[in-house]
Amino acid sequence: MPYGVHFIQDIGVAKSFADGTTKLNPTGNKGFLFVCNINTSNCLDISGQFVHDETTEVYDILYKIGKANRLNSFILYRNEWGFSPTRYNNSDNKKYIDVAILDNVKGNSVRRILMENGYDPIIKYRLGSKTSFISAKVIYEHDALCVLNDSQIKVIEKINLNE
Repeated sequence: MPYGVHFIQDIGVAKSFADGTTKLNPTGNKGFLFVCNINTSNCLDISGQFVHDETTEVYDILYKIGKANRLNSFILYRNEWGFSPTRYNNSDNKKYIDVAILDNVKGNSVRRILMENGYDPIIKYRLGSKTSFISAKVIYEHDALCVLNDSQIKVIEKINLNE
């Protein structure tokens, strides 16, 4: 998600984001860490799975976000090989949406749709990294937050990692 402010509880992963190594773009600056209090009791939780079927509330929200951003072909169908944007050999007659559509939309529309549907402008998601696209070896996997409104963030402490 290329918008919002992102948070993770693992300090090692947070440090690698702060200094740029996670994005393979080290800055030479270790950056800052912020210890924060964020109430997640009313956030959109997409951390449990990557693909949601049309019977879920997450599907409804993602559908509205996709339509608001005029995305084409974001509906998926299950077939014997997994998921596809075509109905060819559809095995269960359900529609699906992958949470990856959130990487291709505008943050303002996400915030607006979340709030219109009774959510706080916070998305809880699963952040992970593998050694390569081919390998299934997971380096880390943690729950993370994307906060779309800074009023949801209560900073407790700011830590300068350069000191």
